[in-house]
Amino acid sequence: MNIKPSKASPLKKYLALIPYVVLASLATILVSVAANPNADAAPVTGFNAGKIIDDGIFVNSGSMNPTQIQSFLNSKVPVCDTNGVQPHNYQQTTFVCLKDYTEGGKSSAQIIYDAAQEFQINPQVLIVLLQKEQALITDTWPLDGQYRTATGYGCPDTAACDSQYYGLTNQIRWAARMFRSILNNNPDWYTPYVLGNNYVRWNPESSCGGSTINIQNRSTQALYNYTPYQPNQAALSAGYGLGDSCSAYGNRNFYLYFTDWFGSTIFPKVFRAESESTVYIMAGGYKIAIPSMSLLQDYGYDPNAIAVVNTSAVNAILTPPLSSGISSALGYVVKSPSDQDADGGTVYFVSVGKKYPIGSMDQFNGFGLDVGAITYLPLDYLQSVGTGALLTNFIRTPEGTIFKVESGVKNIIFSAQTYNSINPSNTYTQFSGGGASFVTSGNPYIDGRAVFIKRDSSDSVYLYNNGRYYAVPSLNIYNCWGVNTLADRPLRALPASYLPAFTPSGPLGCAYNNSGTTNLLNKKSRIAIPSEYGAIAAGSLSADFITIFNSTPASPSPLKRGVRISTSAAVWYIENGTRTVVPSMENFNLLGLATQLDTLEVASLQSIPIRQGVKLGTGKVVKSNTKATVYTIFNNNRYAISSGDDFTAYGYAWSSIETYDDSLLDADYPVTASGLSAYMYHVVRDSVYLLDRNSCYLIPTQQTATYGKSNLKATQEYSSSIAPYVNFSSCKNASEYIKSDSSGTVYKLEDGTKRAVSSWAALLSLNGGSAPTITTLSNANTVAFPSGVGY
Repeated sequence: MNIKPSKASPLKKYLALIPYVVLASLATILVSVAANPNADAAPVTGFNAGKIIDDGIFVNSGSMNPTQIQSFLNSKVPVCDTNGVQPHNYQQTTFVCLKDYTEGGKSSAQIIYDAAQEFQINPQVLIVLLQKEQALITDTWPLDGQYRTATGYGCPDTAACDSQYYGLTNQIRWAARMFRSILNNNPDWYTPYVLGNNYVRWNPESSCGGSTINIQNRSTQALYNYTPYQPNQAALSAGYGLGDSCSAYGNRNFYLYFTDWFGSTIFPKVFRAESESTVYIMAGGYKIAIPSMSLLQDYGYDPNAIAVVNTSAVNAILTPPLSSGISSALGYVVKSPSDQDADGGTVYFVSVGKKYPIGSMDQFNGFGLDVGAITYLPLDYLQSVGTGALLTNFIRTPEGTIFKVESGVKNIIFSAQTYNSINPSNTYTQFSGGGASFVTSGNPYIDGRAVFIKRDSSDSVYLYNNGRYYAVPSLNIYNCWGVNTLADRPLRALPASYLPAFTPSGPLGCAYNNSGTTNLLNKKSRIAIPSEYGAIAAGSLSADFITIFNSTPASPSPLKRGVRISTSAAVWYIENGTRTVVPSMENFNLLGLATQLDTLEVASLQSIPIRQGVKLGTGKVVKSNTKATVYTIFNNNRYAISSGDDFTAYGYAWSSIETYDDSLLDADYPVTASGLSAYMYHVVRDSVYLLDRNSCYLIPTQQTATYGKSNLKATQEYSSSIAPYVNFSSCKNASEYIKSDSSGTVYKLEDGTKRAVSSWAALLSLNGGSAPTITTLSNANTVAFPSGVGY
């Protein structure tokens, strides 16, 4: 079946003159040229004598249906020389090409398909077999004898063909049956070849010799059982052409026809089925699943190299049976199935494209490994994975993270100083992230410092200290603690698998009591809150936190009354343990916050509770949204301004009136029984002033009785803050002579009573003969004096 001459064109006429059984050397030459007359083809590349075709491809019975097989046959012989118009000297006068051939009422395409399904063989294998044995696929005028021995079954190289196997259907079915028997390792079917090392000859002539090859799978074993020779270098160098006198071409031609017509005979290194996501490798003739992309890369495969293969071809490849001792999926901890092979009992850890020998059982246990986690792989495949140095107890991931592995867990090391002290030799094993994640995680080494940790599987951040994890509930809390702005506040972003499972304590806040004083953490400092601001809720510092808290630099000054955040214009006023919004710039100025303002982190500000309402400055004029009365604010009370004259006298602007809900004003700023007075005792200046719409007047000490204000305590004792818009330094001295700005009558004041002066002469007489200074007042302030007997 290896070198039986074909009856294919263009050597038919010559072949017809040769006896059917010929010398091997001559037949070897003729079958190659007859099967493919292109003797100038390129040398064969990619041929592996130990693995001519993968099992998964060889048994892919679903690769073609009858219609596809028929179309393929039609494409190879578009026109058949049915009537034998080409010159020939055969007794046969008509010729039927394979595409048109029928037997037992079935087309050749159906016969091929049925045998492929019955014995679960790839119909493409049977098509190639028909071509390499009798060139029936491309023959345009085949002889009847070619159909009798279509696959060369029952036709040994040194004897006549056995007639019991004659006929196209018979030939194809017996060939397929033989293939299936070898694939199933059927003990009733003799084969001189086994999986592993076999001596295979170059040619039927024993003098040509041969070589030992490692037959790696059943499909290749079946091909050698069918054609028991391998191509020598001369045959491979010749492509489809002639080699030398010791060349044989059967298995070479099978490889060439299959690859030219149907693609590679070898599965890609990594593959998946069209309809599935599971990725596999081929090892020991089995498909072995790869559970994850990270593991795929740890075995040295590029995810971009995953080939998509026909689903039926993938399904046709066996998964390792239990009896094989081979695992069905790759894993990180591996060994060969036997302790007596070339690898002995060595167990490896696979990562970053290499396998690292585990040095001892103590180290195996120290990594927290279990014998149940060991993956068993064929020795030859295991040996194909690169080998690294002995596994160390220090592992390093691609991003530079270092762990020490001990007591069944890996402990991350943050500090270079710590690492150098416990591993002075700086020897470590390079692990992938997936490999590191396979080892259970323990708590970090932190040198006694607190470390902030972010798990990349979520936005959660934790403060780790003294074996405990404290939840950081928000980014704002994270900022107030000064993470990444203080040298001892690092943030470590880690995969969740680099940390142990834990239940967090906490959560953290920004306000804490420290030795009786409430402090706010504010990014780069801690700020004391004066007790006069009222009691603000704060957490207590545990022993774990005292050192951390005290490591935050203390602010040189306590918290100021006014606070804000950098991203908002809103200002808040602190009193009674709460903060109240300052509603306008005018109130901001009236409260004196220009020099009493601190900028806080959001969470620091949020640590101070909000009081609903507004903080109004003394001297601010307001009204309710339902009443026309205008008030001024003083000492958190409202004083009614009785008239427009008084409003003007105090320097208020009508546009500065702010309107608020009645309920808010009533709750925070109750109305006093007395309204705002035109007279004000200036505490700082120890003087009485009369505020009039025409001017402000200082009532000299000698005139206080004249104006009826000799009892200063009876005068409203307001500080200047109630009249923020009055410039007391520019006030005029009040005179004992007054007049209304709406009348020409001049009055002389005596003990708070006004007495009209009837004439200019009388006025001069009253003032000792000289014209007096006359103070002009609003009519309201003038008529407020009771009238006495005139002059």
